[in-house]
Amino acid sequence: MTLKKIFLVVLLVSFFVNADAQRWKKFRQEVTFGAGTTWLLGDVGGYKDDPSNSVLDMNFKETSWGVFAGYNYYLSKNISLNGQFSYLWLKARDASSKNAARLQRNLDIQTQVYEIGILGRYYFIREKFGEAFRLKGTQNDFLYGLSMYVTTGIQGLYFNPTGKYIGASKYKPLSNIGTEGQTVAGSGIAPYKKFTLAIPLGIGVKYSLGKHWNVGAEYMFRKAFSDYIDDVSGVYYDNNAIIAANDGNQEAGLLADPANRTGDKASWTNPGERRGSEKYDDFYMTFMFTVSYKILKVKAFKPRF
Repeated sequence: MTLKKIFLVVLLVSFFVNADAQRWKKFRQEVTFGAGTTWLLGDVGGYKDDPSNSVLDMNFKETSWGVFAGYNYYLSKNISLNGQFSYLWLKARDASSKNAARLQRNLDIQTQVYEIGILGRYYFIREKFGEAFRLKGTQNDFLYGLSMYVTTGIQGLYFNPTGKYIGASKYKPLSNIGTEGQTVAGSGIAPYKKFTLAIPLGIGVKYSLGKHWNVGAEYMFRKAFSDYIDDVSGVYYDNNAIIAANDGNQEAGLLADPANRTGDKASWTNPGERRGSEKYDDFYMTFMFTVSYKILKVKAFKPRF
């Protein structure tokens, strides 16, 4: 074989190896949709008798729901950048707690969360891009469709807590009432902002159904930089002052303090008594089932001769 032929063979081999190595770039864009369950870890409700504001305090009785849509772009075979928008419904009720003080407090909260974020993913079991990477007919065929990742980033969220008292038929917005004295002139208590940031941390799994489709699941834990996602943080304020600040609306007082103020525990919700704990910001979690669709260029699959 002449030197010229050897050079041509090396050149062709290099071309095809490089083309195969770059194949993943044809699969780097995908849109994702998800739906699943949500939990709120704040000052309301909880599971343990001694509230800890940790994962151990999660109460499955207060499971709610959420949905999201996202766009995922692979920067490399193992790393992708994910833009995501979520709508989450969070719930917490003291009635489902085992803590006596929280049962007496009797808060019943639901919060809508609109969330947008940028997250990075690292695939510690990377995705196999395209059918050419699936070893069909082998014992490990199922595993070749599997990929797993961890994810984190930054999210911005708007939240709007609502509450209900005994006998009420509807949940009412709470931030404008000032349930801890925020609307009382001269209280020195500033209204809380309904916009905040959160740091997410999650793990996910995907399974390939072919060139375009993937299904999967993702668990995400968020630390918010606000203690008011459930409207509760500080101490009880004078209920009469709250009612007066809301133009004499008696409902404002019931929403600020929905406790059954009878018996030897009536003083537990007096002005100055602990209503929440500003020691910890709120956390919330999601578990989502996902469907992903890869956006491919049609010309990438045209045969070339």
